[in-house]
Amino acid sequence: ALVTRRRAPAPALRMCAYAGAPGVVPVSTCDELKDQLRSRPDDLFITLVQATDKCEAGPMGESQAWDATGPQAMVEKAALDDAFGAMAGAGGRPNVTFLSFTSDGGAAAGALATRLEVGVFPSVLFIRDARVALRHEGLFGAAETLAD
Repeated sequence: ALVTRRRAPAPALRMCAYAGAPGVVPVSTCDELKDQLRSRPDDLFITLVQATDKCEAGPMGESQAWDATGPQAMVEKAALDDAFGAMAGAGGRPNVTFLSFTSDGGAAAGALATRLEVGVFPSVLFIRDARVALRHEGLFGAAETLAD
């Protein structure tokens, strides 16, 4: 009898673990972002920006060699997703809106990433008065930025 063995799937980054979290509003186009900003002009928008095809340690200028599917990256990614989901789900934050944007590499996603001046995925953006007031680029340290 022929015996076949299944190979274990390659480790993959946990993407959008918070997707079903209450209080997280997904946006995927510039128009959707503008609608959110217009509908809540006094809010602080905490926005998690990710990509389906890449995950980077930090800004391109940093020389950090790392494995995006390695154990440390998985821990950092889980911490970021958990921190974002917990903050969004906790509620009780008046005038704070949580947005998520996952770039799929398409034209609309590219336009939104350009509008937000995102060059590193993931990034955490704090948007106030329709401007990015603070940004954290890259996976490492992003959960800590949210906690601060």
